[in-house]
Amino acid sequence: MYVLALAEYFQNGSPLVLPTLHSLLDRLRTILAWFDLQRDYAFYSSSILFVYDATLPAKCDARMIDFTHVFDARAAPDENYRFGLANLVREFEALIARIEGEKATEMDGAAGGSE
Repeated sequence: MYVLALAEYFQNGSPLVLPTLHSLLDRLRTILAWFDLQRDYAFYSSSILFVYDATLPAKCDARMIDFTHVFDARAAPDENYRFGLANLVREFEALIARIEGEKATEMDGAAGGSE
């Protein structure tokens, strides 16, 4: 599970990290949906670039980069890239769930302490 590495990368103590993660997850899902449909290209050694400003959650993006090793897929789905991308989506979902769970626990603790 890479959720701890993602947490270390994205969590900077900012309360705005959740909107940023949700936006990046939406972008990853868009790329994954494209991979579910496309049959033209097979990608090898390609990367996903995450660009974000932790203080401005609306200013973030996830883009595919490194297209040196793209080949004709011969009308077949690129299952390898899709597999890796689907795993990355699951890791983002796990990270978001973890942060939301921590926030809920903090809120429950704060509400319980005020009685």
